[in-house]
Amino acid sequence: MSDLNEDDFRLMIQVHPSGTRDFVFYTVADGEAPTPQIIHPLNLLGLDLAASLLELYGRQQPEMSVVISLCRLLVPCLEYRGNRRHLIVEEWSESDIRGETLYEHTRIPLSRDLAVNQAGDFRVVTTGVEPPQDSLAKIFWDAHSSLRDLPDVFEDPDMSNLARVLYDDLVQAGTGRQEVLISNIRRRIMNHWSENFGSLDLRVPTRQRRRVFKDVLAATIRLASQFNGNVARALIFRRLDSPRDEQTFTPEEEALLELRYGGSRALRDINIGLLFGCGPLFAELVNDFAFAHVAGVPEADLEARTERLHQYIDLLGRFRRRRRRARAEEQRERRSRRPRRPPTGRRVSPDNQEDEETTNPSEQAIFNEDWDIMGAVLPRLKPRDAERLQAMMDARGDYRRAAEITGVDPTKFHRRWRQTTLQNIKGKIEDIAASEGLGSLLNERHEDGEEETED
Repeated sequence: MSDLNEDDFRLMIQVHPSGTRDFVFYTVADGEAPTPQIIHPLNLLGLDLAASLLELYGRQQPEMSVVISLCRLLVPCLEYRGNRRHLIVEEWSESDIRGETLYEHTRIPLSRDLAVNQAGDFRVVTTGVEPPQDSLAKIFWDAHSSLRDLPDVFEDPDMSNLARVLYDDLVQAGTGRQEVLISNIRRRIMNHWSENFGSLDLRVPTRQRRRVFKDVLAATIRLASQFNGNVARALIFRRLDSPRDEQTFTPEEEALLELRYGGSRALRDINIGLLFGCGPLFAELVNDFAFAHVAGVPEADLEARTERLHQYIDLLGRFRRRRRRARAEEQRERRSRRPRRPPTGRRVSPDNQEDEETTNPSEQAIFNEDWDIMGAVLPRLKPRDAERLQAMMDARGDYRRAAEITGVDPTKFHRRWRQTTLQNIKGKIEDIAASEGLGSLLNERHEDGEEETED
């Protein structure tokens, strides 16, 4: 959007031999030799006239006026570059749709195969052997937008909720018109996106908010284009001082006006102002398509021009899908050749680490071979160690069953048994063996057994 106001707009009317009028807005640049400059179609959204139309919508359809007002603010937030781009605008040529440039983009063997496939598609599509499967509108959207193609009529409560809350966040509540800076709007949208719209009070689940916002942008492209066409009509009415009725424009003039300033149904409601920079071939195809509506050509010629645009846009979509596939393969090959970075932080060899979930074989050997010694050392242990040892003896060395007996979590029991109790048992056995000999332990165990027998 620019700083132009309505007084800067001038209207040029071109009358074709068929009698069809073509309306073009332009401005005259200041200087020694003033020259007319065609005004970018989307500059109409910044006029006061657009705000007046929104006020009229607000009295007739309040909810729709909020949606269109938000779309008007979000148009400058559409991305054209990087992984987050919403509209795909590149200067493409016939060499692209023939597949001749695929290997230039990605120099990998797969690109050569994809280029051969693209060249084959070019032959069969342009000769009519394999016509495009989908409509021109759908193919045009898929080729120029990474957003979802929404149906013409739908209701989505999540989109409505996000649009209402987002508009209230971007525009302060008030009763009159407000001036907003596009740079501030873009910055706030980027902040909301980075934090997953967490600061907004939405009914939309957090994990779905970015997807819903992208759907709002898809609706923005179409609704803003249609609204832009309405602004162009209102401005023409003012310049012509004509009554606002359906007879003002002929069907051909209406189609041309929608193609230049509004949202042409044939191009899926995408304003061509959103696609500036697609190159001379794209301009030639669109101009040829537009000329067919104003030159009074036969119906067959009109269908032929439309079919040519249909074919080339279909081939453009195939080219971009193949290029995307080649680039993904190139990234995979690059990652496979790149040495892996070692993990950061302290590195520990797994050979020196014990698995706490696995019973040490030496522990089981103690129970299998020295039951008498273990039983004899039991009275000499502290109560806590004695309780764990008794549980292990009752469980025959199964720490999970012992943990159930003591009512402790198995992992915690096993860790305390290995790190504390078992070490105390081994230490106690070594002390007794050094001072009294293991035989004293066995004698104590035997005497205790005899006393129990006599009782």
